[in-house]
Amino acid sequence: GAKLLVRPDSSTVPDDTKISFFCRADGNPIPSVVWKKNGEIITDPRFISKTLANGLSTLRIEPVKMIDANSTITCSADNGVGNPVVADATLRVLSHNSLPLGFPIIETHPVLKSVEQGRTAHVSCRVKGDPRPKVLWLRDLMPIDIRSNNRYSVSTLGNPGALMIQQAREEDQGRYECVARNTLGVIHSKAAHLYVKGQIMNNFPHASYPISFDKFFLFFNIFYIFYYHFTIYVTLFIRRVPPYFSYKLERLYKVAPGGSINLTCVAVGYPMPRVFWKKSDETYLNDPQTAPIGFDFF
Repeated sequence: GAKLLVRPDSSTVPDDTKISFFCRADGNPIPSVVWKKNGEIITDPRFISKTLANGLSTLRIEPVKMIDANSTITCSADNGVGNPVVADATLRVLSHNSLPLGFPIIETHPVLKSVEQGRTAHVSCRVKGDPRPKVLWLRDLMPIDIRSNNRYSVSTLGNPGALMIQQAREEDQGRYECVARNTLGVIHSKAAHLYVKGQIMNNFPHASYPISFDKFFLFFNIFYIFYYHFTIYVTLFIRRVPPYFSYKLERLYKVAPGGSINLTCVAVGYPMPRVFWKKSDETYLNDPQTAPIGFDFF
């Protein structure tokens, strides 16, 4: 039958912030996970659930409102073998002027950042609270298991909470948030994207030419434009690279009726490709001829 490897934690959060509950189910076959609030199937568009193929599921509530106070959040897992297994957590909501002394605070939030593949990425987050909060990092709403990936580490001194990613890969790209939790409550940071730029210029045939930059600029990639006003020797790399996606979407997102979701599409190549969206019936959602270059949000 089904069993739960991770159960949701009861949480206390400030009004008008956000909270994430996590649940991981295991079994053969892998169970399906259903989230409920006070025993009822959730239809509120503020509630978004996401489940990975390995059975890890998250329920995000954003924003949390006072009407959610003292709700029972239930994770239920069922694979058709035996009875479903369930786990409950309680959601407590406090007004901002009633937060106890020592409640977790995010002093520095993550910011938009890009890093070259193979380099080290630093994602900022500074937390404080008493007792000292534990820090959890999320990528695209899902928790990152720092212990199982030796390329990841979280600072405990100097800048407590900051995330360091060594030898960055495409799979590290995504929307990052840090979560600070202590015995008094939980607080989420603002979210910020980390983009990992592929080193598509490695091993290109190259030659050096003198170029005057008083009338020209070099467009290295979508993030950096450098202007020069003197003549230098620069190495030119010449190669046409077909477009490919450097940030992959999940195959399935679940959103309640009337809810909203943000989708990010990032593509690279040379020349840089345009990014556009279309539905399964081939209807274009934006004009491919005027679509943004490199990345787009939907």
